[in-house]
Amino acid sequence: MDVAPPPTDPAALGRWLATLRHRSGLTQAALAAAAGTSQPAVARSEAGGGVPSWRTLDRIARALGRELHVRAAPAVDEHDLDLARQVRAMTVEERLATLTSWAALAAATRESIPDDTASGTADGRARTA
Repeated sequence: MDVAPPPTDPAALGRWLATLRHRSGLTQAALAAAAGTSQPAVARSEAGGGVPSWRTLDRIARALGRELHVRAAPAVDEHDLDLARQVRAMTVEERLATLTSWAALAAATRESIPDDTASGTADGRARTA
C-alpha cells in the first residue's frame, strides 16, 4: 500500500517522512547516512521542526526508494465547486430555466453598454491618427 503524497505543513510532512522511514525499516541514523544528512536533521524534520531543502528532501526520498515529484496544479476555487454542486443538484428543467435567465441577463447587459463606435474603432478603442 502506498503512502499519500507529502503534505505542505511541517508537522504533517514530518509524520509522512516518519511513516515512509518506518515502512522502509530504516532507523533515523541509517536514513540520514543514506541521504547524506545528519540524524538530528532527520529527527527535526520528522518532529515538524523544519522543512528540509528540496535537495535534502530529494536525497531522503531516494534513500527511501522513492522519487520526488513536484507539480503545480491549478488552485481549486471553492466558489466554483459550490456552483458545480448547485447545478448538479438541479433538475434538467431547473438547469434550462437558469440558463435562459443567464442568457437574458447577458443580452440586457450587452444592450446597456454604450456603443463607442462613433468615437473610436468597432472594439471601442480610440482611433489613432
